[in-house]
Amino acid sequence: MQTARVRPTGITILAILEAIVAAFLVLGGLVLAVLGPFISEFIPRPVPGLITGIFISLFGVVILILGIVGFVVVWGLWTGQGWAWAVALVLAIISIIIDLFRLPGSLLGIVINIAIVWYLWQPHVKAFYGRAGVQPPYPSRATPAPPPPSPPTPGTVIYCTKCGTANPPESRFCRNCGTEIKAP
Repeated sequence: MQTARVRPTGITILAILEAIVAAFLVLGGLVLAVLGPFISEFIPRPVPGLITGIFISLFGVVILILGIVGFVVVWGLWTGQGWAWAVALVLAIISIIIDLFRLPGSLLGIVINIAIVWYLWQPHVKAFYGRAGVQPPYPSRATPAPPPPSPPTPGTVIYCTKCGTANPPESRFCRNCGTEIKAP
């Protein structure tokens, strides 16, 4: 039986914010791609208007593609795709690096992206995305496995007549199969 994975609240918020950004990218890309030649008429230029309009339109197409990719990442984040976790992590790290070159004005961006990287590394978030070697979120600290039982010494066990498992002498039922143990 497979249990349903519960999307962490922070991932829901992150996906919604990414969807808003992707929507603005798609809208802005469409505007630039379609209206590029018309926008170029309002820009003072040493280059002819047609070339400027083409560059504006190509820039709009690139922004449009980034917006579409953003929606694909939103879908991956929303549905728990492992690749989306990796993409979000890489994009946050790249944003931190870029923002370091724009200091001091980008300090807030650095803090936000560090928080995103920290959050993506939380065990319950990694578990949602199926990252190997992670523990489920609750309990937050893994309880150690009980030590293996020590081997029985002769005369201190009762053997089950059904499965042959060694049981403590005070046992009424077999610890392996549950069969009632009758005293010898």
